[in-house]
Amino acid sequence: MYHGAMRQLIALLSLGLLLSPAVALAQDAGAPPPTRATPTAQQRALMEQARTQMQQIHAQARTQMLASLSPAHRTAVANLIGQLAISPNPNPALAAHQIDAILTQSEGQSILRTHQAAKAQMQTLHSQMRAQFESTLTPDQRAQMEAHRAQFAQGHPGGMAARPSSTDPGSILLRALGPAREGHMRGGPGGMGGPPRA
Repeated sequence: MYHGAMRQLIALLSLGLLLSPAVALAQDAGAPPPTRATPTAQQRALMEQARTQMQQIHAQARTQMLASLSPAHRTAVANLIGQLAISPNPNPALAAHQIDAILTQSEGQSILRTHQAAKAQMQTLHSQMRAQFESTLTPDQRAQMEAHRAQFAQGHPGGMAARPSSTDPGSILLRALGPAREGHMRGGPGGMGGPPRA
């Protein structure tokens, strides 16, 4: 969904995580990680502001998606997600396919519209916050950031590969409502701690 943009924005706004590709590269090579600059109070405030706005976009999209479902379909989707959460061998692709089979055409189109609107909001937020954050960089922070960007570009000429993401209504709804979503906003694997993904 738009969670890739959320990860990317949080990684960008945290100066230490902004340098995470280079850190990961150095660690993979067995080299000591580079020194990270400490974010200023203003930069920490921007990070918190971005996190709050991302949570608001996510919550709004989630509410709109749920509202687009009939009561019976909300119950059916909730049951599928609950089964996925307790399954010893969870199969998200199968669950998404089952959700697609439940949804009416109108419900599916509403979910797709909500997804696209939230994604556009996230991209706008990303651009705005990136500009604000980079305007607060000290000369040392900017030099460090550029050095690590150059180091990363040397080791990864193609850039960070985008991870393909299913865009059918069932997959979108599963990602929006699934229990793992909060991790993307709090941090942890695949969240703040991972490299930015599209």
